[in-house]
Amino acid sequence: MMKCRTLRDHIEATRSHTSPPDAEEIARFERLYNLRFDDTTLGALPLVTDREGDKRRDEIHAIGYALVGSDVDLELTSLRSLKTRAGQATPDFEATKRAGGKVRIELVRLVDDREKETHAALNSMVQRAADVLYANVGPEEVGPGQIHLRVYDGVPRARDAEPLGEQIGRWLARNVPGSSYSTRLWPADDAYPELVDLGLHWARSDGHGPSTVSIDWPLWLDFREPTLASFDKRVRDKAKKVPSYGDGPPIWLATYVDSRAHYALGTINRLAERQDFDPHPFERVFAGCFTAGVTFDPGERPRYRSITHPAG
Repeated sequence: MMKCRTLRDHIEATRSHTSPPDAEEIARFERLYNLRFDDTTLGALPLVTDREGDKRRDEIHAIGYALVGSDVDLELTSLRSLKTRAGQATPDFEATKRAGGKVRIELVRLVDDREKETHAALNSMVQRAADVLYANVGPEEVGPGQIHLRVYDGVPRARDAEPLGEQIGRWLARNVPGSSYSTRLWPADDAYPELVDLGLHWARSDGHGPSTVSIDWPLWLDFREPTLASFDKRVRDKAKKVPSYGDGPPIWLATYVDSRAHYALGTINRLAERQDFDPHPFERVFAGCFTAGVTFDPGERPRYRSITHPAG
């Protein structure tokens, strides 16, 4: 498994890779990596593996995806993090606009708590599986490309995620070495009854690039409606803070739709239908994931952008 030293390394190691690569997807990732951020590029930001480092990584990852998904990144030249002021609310970032002037940006993540907990458990399970796999079988013997997991009958509870990951890692160590690229998903065998209960399957879904382990979001879990319902509440909660930000450049609210894959796209498509949404007291509200975004400016129709409907 590749050692992640920068935010670009981390994103490349954890994202799903299309085969063959999609040109628009590649272009979007390059825009993400080339965002100017705190005197360097987002992709070159070093990873710091502690609690604060993880928090900063997730925050920068979120603002980057929201900007690129909505094409708002194309209007900016650079961003910098703002330091919290004692006793006073502080937006998360300040950005310089290509047209001149600056704006302050407050970030909010839009995700249902139950989805967030499920995603954390799946991530914990897969990370433990990868650790056990590579501890027992070297990356060279595992071979290049993505080891792909999918569950059909259940999801792990948080307390069970790591023990299940341990079993998955041992199971993969027995089956992965010497395997070849396949579109067929192979089920867990009876020697691992708890994995059978999850309906766990695996395949080597890609034979190129660094060796990684990933898992699909369970298709029957759909949190779009509660996520969508929470949008107005998140905006109202953030709006209450605006008077305490003090004098300075205008405030934009960036919403990262932190939902899984096409569920995030579905949420943004629904938000784009909100013709009556008023961004006040923010100068602008925009919501995005990697593949799409919508921007609300006062007195204008929502501006929708997606990987298949780019600007221009």
